[in-house]
Amino acid sequence: MRNETQQRQCAQRLGLAAIVCALLMVSTSSAAVLYDTTFPESTGILPTSWVLISGSNADPGWHVDSGNYVYNGTSPAFPASVLDFATVFTDGSTAGNLVEAIYSAQFSKTGPLTGLVAHHNAAGDVYYHARINGNNLEIYRFNGGTGLLASAAIAPADQYVTGQTWTIAMTTLGGKDAVQVGALLYDENGKLVAQARTTDNNALRLTSGTAGVRGGDTSSWETFNISTPKSVTTAVGNGADTYVEFRTDAASSAITNFGNATTALVKAGVDISPAREIYRKSYLRFDTSAFGHAPVFSASLDLQTNGNNSTGVSFTVYGLNNGATGDAAPGSGGWIEGNGGTDNSPAGEITWNNAPANSTANNVDLASATLLGTFTGGVNDEQLRFTSEALVNFLNADTNNLVTFIIVQTTAGGFGATNFLQFDTKEQSGGVAPKLSLVLIPEPTSLALFVTMLLALVRRRREPVAVCAAVRSKYPSVMRY
Repeated sequence: MRNETQQRQCAQRLGLAAIVCALLMVSTSSAAVLYDTTFPESTGILPTSWVLISGSNADPGWHVDSGNYVYNGTSPAFPASVLDFATVFTDGSTAGNLVEAIYSAQFSKTGPLTGLVAHHNAAGDVYYHARINGNNLEIYRFNGGTGLLASAAIAPADQYVTGQTWTIAMTTLGGKDAVQVGALLYDENGKLVAQARTTDNNALRLTSGTAGVRGGDTSSWETFNISTPKSVTTAVGNGADTYVEFRTDAASSAITNFGNATTALVKAGVDISPAREIYRKSYLRFDTSAFGHAPVFSASLDLQTNGNNSTGVSFTVYGLNNGATGDAAPGSGGWIEGNGGTDNSPAGEITWNNAPANSTANNVDLASATLLGTFTGGVNDEQLRFTSEALVNFLNADTNNLVTFIIVQTTAGGFGATNFLQFDTKEQSGGVAPKLSLVLIPEPTSLALFVTMLLALVRRRREPVAVCAAVRSKYPSVMRY
């Protein structure tokens, strides 16, 4: 009877472990991990891809010195052997191939601790450092303008206790005109205890670089990895992309639908002789239902230019307000991308005359839309990335998992001039559909607490050796003793 009871208890633990593993797989499946390593904390030996440099001035930059990851000199330079992800993030075509990454590490503090550092190859070489400084979580920048960019206090009740395993993460979304950098700190139960974020306008066009951890003792780090943010394109679910047009020399343009176009256009053109005007505005809708309602920590809107040169031209991004006319799924009051032409089939397909929040010329009705910011155009076949604090706030205000962006040209140029924006839509064969990149803050800590309770349950009981050895073999990452 006792053996049967023990076997039943262990089988129950096996079932719980299987549930935990399934939940963990679901929670991490949408993030692409590009690099990961487990630090040999029991011995303090450095990973084989790192180098041990003798002397504090052996390398004028971030480097390993007597087991510590330290900084020296005025012109930082990572040893190439630390961790170089340039080949992962860029294809070498233009400087517009920008970095988007999430760096994270687990640590068990035994000595001085700072955090994560990333070096990006931009003008002047920029180093971002997400660090724990006393009881504050900070984002710091070296070069490209030096100083503290953002800071968040860790509440007394949430401060680190020696021996616990915590997680720190740093995010970078490199924009054409601004870079969004963030830092997140989680305690051993997965509770978010501090977060800081900044939009930095002094370090533009991030392209590639290196990253690593920095601490007083390498044995205090358990894991380190680089992954990419979650993303969704206009080709997913109820997503859509098109543009609307008005021109004074063609009255039919205001009732024309361009839903089947392979590129979306943004233009504001005015000529005096002959007197004529043309305006085009792009509408993009993203279906974010796959992400639930997890809070957005940082975000970017990504466009792939096609067939024009708009360098130096400014474009403005608006978000259709939550609940405004047109903010719904097609068939439920949302705008309809359409199939092109002037036949209004399907009924209600978007045109200049019925586009939500549309106004005259290159204006938008601010009673129905929110200004999110501006970005500058680029050369043909370049990735443009727009990011701002207003974009993050707009996404967090959404309640129906459908968000619409309206893009207009800020200042009018000539009618026939080539200073307009043209980018791929989802209909472009072999193209790159508009994309929304998101760094999400995980939902409340029920999963982490569940894992903690499971481990506590297991630790309180002695297991039958034969059965639970099989459990440990099948679920080594969950059944840790």
